[in-house]
Amino acid sequence: MRTVKIDAEFAALLPPLKPEEVAELEARILAEGCREPLVVWKEEGVLIDGHNRNAICTKHGLPFQIRELSFASRGDAADWIDRNQLARRNLSPADFTLALGRCYNRTKLKQGRPPKTGQIVPLKTAEKLAIEHGVTDRTVKRAGRLADAVDKVKLAVPDVVEKYRTGEATAQAIVSAAKEPERAAKILNAKKERLEQREQLIARVATIKPSDRFVVHTADLSTWQSDHKFDYIITDPPYPKEFIPLYGTLAKRAHEWLKPNGLLIAMCGQSYFSEITRLMNEHLEYYWLACYLLPGQPTPLRQRQVNTSWKPCIVYALPGSKYDGKIFGDVWQSDGSDKAHHEWGQSISGMESIIKQVCLPGQSILDPFCGAGTTGIAALNHGCTFTGIEIDAETAKLATARLAKSVNNE
Repeated sequence: MRTVKIDAEFAALLPPLKPEEVAELEARILAEGCREPLVVWKEEGVLIDGHNRNAICTKHGLPFQIRELSFASRGDAADWIDRNQLARRNLSPADFTLALGRCYNRTKLKQGRPPKTGQIVPLKTAEKLAIEHGVTDRTVKRAGRLADAVDKVKLAVPDVVEKYRTGEATAQAIVSAAKEPERAAKILNAKKERLEQREQLIARVATIKPSDRFVVHTADLSTWQSDHKFDYIITDPPYPKEFIPLYGTLAKRAHEWLKPNGLLIAMCGQSYFSEITRLMNEHLEYYWLACYLLPGQPTPLRQRQVNTSWKPCIVYALPGSKYDGKIFGDVWQSDGSDKAHHEWGQSISGMESIIKQVCLPGQSILDPFCGAGTTGIAALNHGCTFTGIEIDAETAKLATARLAKSVNNE
C-alpha cells in the first residue's frame, strides 16, 4: 500500500470533520472503496488534500489513488489548500473567513509587503478575492486581519482556532488578544479552570444520594447552629412590620453561615425597605439590588396608594469579601403565584429564576425561612444541595415531604 507524508502545518489548515461525518465517510469508503484520489505536493511528497481518506484507508489497509500537483514554494502549496477549501459549499463561516484571510495575507507577502494588523491595503488585491468568492472587499480585509491575529495568538493560546470555530471566541476578541497574547492566555486559562471547577461541583453532587441532598431543620434561626458554611443564602422572610427585626438577625447570623465569597439574597417588601436595609447594613456589605417581577395584575398597597408589580431582592456579601461566582442578571420573574402550601409562599418558577441565574449546579443553598420548601425544590431542580430552617414543626414536615417527592421524581 502506498504511503504519503503528513505535514502538521498543512493538516491544521483543514477544518476537522465532526465524528458523525468521519463515521459516514468511513462507511462509504468501506462499501465503495476510496474513489477520489488523494492530492500530493509532487516535489515534497506531502499530502495536501484527503487527510481523512488517507487515515481511513491506512486504518483498514485499503488502496488509494494519488494525484500530484507541482508548487514552487511551501506558501503556494498552502495557498492551494485554502483556495480548495474555499470552493467547497459545506465550509462553515468561521473556516471560510480564516481561509480567505490566509489567502489574502499570502498575496500581500508575494508582493513583498507583509500584512499588519489594522493596515490599510490597496483595494486591488482585496477586490479580486471579493469578486472571486462573492463577498465585499471589506470582508476580505477583515478576514486578513483575523488570520494575522490568529498567527500571533496561537503560540500563547494553541487552541485559539478551535475556540473561534466553535464560537467560544469572537473574531474581534482574537484580534484584540493579538495585541496582548500573554494576557489573553491567562484569561482563557482562568476560564478553563472555572469550567473544570464547575464540572467537579457537578460530579461531587452526583455522588450524593438524592435523599441526602437536602435537609430541613425545625429550629429558630436566632439559635440554630451549622457545622458547615454555604455558598448562598437565598430566602424570603415575612414582610409585616413586626417581623422587620428578623432581617437584622439574618444578617448577623450570615457571618456564621456564609462562605467568604458567597452572597445573601433576601426578598423584602417595599413599605419598610429603608428600615430593613439599615438593619442589614449593620452586619453586612451591600452588594446589589435586584428586581423580582410579580405575575398577573399589580398588587394594590392601599396604605401607600401604589399598585406594585415587583418586589426588591437585596443582595449582600460579608464585609471585605469578594464575590467570585458567575455573572448574573438582576431581573427575575415568576410564571405564576403559588400560595397552595404556605400563605407567604413563592412559586417554584420564581425561585428557579433566581437560582438558575445566580448559582452553579453543585453549590449549596441555605434558606433560613424555609416555609413549605419551594426554594429547596428549585435548588434541587438545578442540581444544588439545600438546607432549610423552619420554626413551625408542621410546616417543616410539609417541606421535607415536598423535597423528598421532588428528588424521588428525578
